[in-house]
Amino acid sequence: MKQSRILLTLAAMTMLASCNQQAEKTLADKVLEAASAKGAIAMWADTGMLIDQTHENNAAGAHAPILATHFSVKVDGQLYKAGISWAGIDNVEWKQYDSDADHIVVIPSRKSVGGETLKATMTPTFSYEDKTLVGKDYKFVCEPYDVDPADYTLTNMNNTFYNGTAIKNGDVIRTRGVVTMMSPDLSSVIVQDGADAVQLYKSSAFSTFYTVGASVSIVGKLKDYNGTEFDPVLDVSPTDKLEDPVKFEPTSENIEAFRNEWKNGDHKQANRLVQDRLVVAKDPVANKGTYDTLYLKAKEGDSEIALYTKSGFSGQDGLKAISDKIGACKAGDVVSFKGALTYYGSKDLVEVNLYAPEDIEVLR
Repeated sequence: MKQSRILLTLAAMTMLASCNQQAEKTLADKVLEAASAKGAIAMWADTGMLIDQTHENNAAGAHAPILATHFSVKVDGQLYKAGISWAGIDNVEWKQYDSDADHIVVIPSRKSVGGETLKATMTPTFSYEDKTLVGKDYKFVCEPYDVDPADYTLTNMNNTFYNGTAIKNGDVIRTRGVVTMMSPDLSSVIVQDGADAVQLYKSSAFSTFYTVGASVSIVGKLKDYNGTEFDPVLDVSPTDKLEDPVKFEPTSENIEAFRNEWKNGDHKQANRLVQDRLVVAKDPVANKGTYDTLYLKAKEGDSEIALYTKSGFSGQDGLKAISDKIGACKAGDVVSFKGALTYYGSKDLVEVNLYAPEDIEVLR
């Protein structure tokens, strides 16, 4: 009987100690524990899947980690936001870029074929009020390319491609630029640096990094398809901010120069950003019930330039919305627009491809 009482006393003391420990937990302790238990603090940019903390994870290109810098958790029925800092990001081999207010994306500086394999261990530290808690390590590895990209600015790439012999169709190029336009399905994304542009074909895997105005580094296999194009696109990642692209001014002189360049096989100005206000040259005509083309007077001189769209640029819904706007135009109206420069050979027509309904407005 005496032994039973001793055991009961010990059990009671253990329970009391446990209760005291529980009572001693502050709100900060609870917030930190809740935040550190969340797998969603680390996710893959391309798939949105949680990163497996127990493995060494392969990262490259769009398959890059997005790491939370703040995370909201519920404690006792209330939401609290913990801060998160990450050790192990050297900003040399592994560079961080803001993804949004609460996340960063970390991009490895992937090496060319034969280069070193990059490794990193990134460790979160959670903070709330005056308390911190170190979380578990995340390990990453980035294998080198199986190709050797040649580094060019967009200007040098286009000049060399059309006027030299150092670059040819099928070469793998690494360059940089600013995203100016993109189709809803990302089958066409335009990237420009200075006065030179390249179209990225079917690159939706890298959608995380596409916003108009974003500066990106790109790697792809070069071809000429109505202007320089990367097909396939091998890599896209954020890069240091570049200057705004140089717009094409739609004067008669520039329009005719572009037309002549194109006819001579020089397409380096293709997909260049055009943004201006011009006067409608003639009433639009429907093509099988859709207004897809609008002829405008050049800024100076007697030439014309045409706005054009199709579902491949603006999507089916965008095509309808743009058609409605074009259909409402009359000769003499003033139109504000933004698009990508190109040439329609069968009509000997310099065009501006429209990618979004908001890129054309009738001002009258």
